[in-house]
Amino acid sequence: MKKLIILFAVVLLASSCTCLIGQVPPQSLYVGSDCGAAMPDYRLRLTFSDNCGIDTVEQTPTPGTWLTARYNTVLIRAYDNFRNYTDVMIQIELIDTVGPALVGWDSTLISDAFGKITTLYNVADRMLAYQEQWFDENFDWAAAGIPDSIRPTNEYFNKVMMTWTSPGLGFGLPGNRIHRFVNPGDTLIIPMDY
Repeated sequence: MKKLIILFAVVLLASSCTCLIGQVPPQSLYVGSDCGAAMPDYRLRLTFSDNCGIDTVEQTPTPGTWLTARYNTVLIRAYDNFRNYTDVMIQIELIDTVGPALVGWDSTLISDAFGKITTLYNVADRMLAYQEQWFDENFDWAAAGIPDSIRPTNEYFNKVMMTWTSPGLGFGLPGNRIHRFVNPGDTLIIPMDY
């Protein structure tokens, strides 16, 4: 038992000058509008004593260092006149109490979607116009027994094209997209059976 106490005393004396003191509670700093805070001088808040007197006290990072990370560690090292030292570690948390503020929203995303939809319909509309033009020029109306009086000549350029879809067609539900050429003022009856 005596040997154990002597061993313990030797270990305690050998490591007494380089011990890490954890007696400072975690500190908080509030950030400003630039999301950072300056490192305070914690050397002024700590008091050290030594049998040979205190020579210097150093702080890392140095006072005034700009902090931007949420969690930071400060090392305070006190030297005595024989260059023995003791370290003190301080944990610092930066705190931001200001929440985000909505300053606007980008409406171009909505208008951009409508622009793309309009472009898509314009392309489909041109395809339909070319199809009707081809059909009008290449179909043999006389051979089909259709008199010129009821021949739908130039409907695309002389009438209004109405397009409608059955409910849910855009979401993949079964249905149809219907195109009809009408005159302005016509009454359009949409059938229920699509």
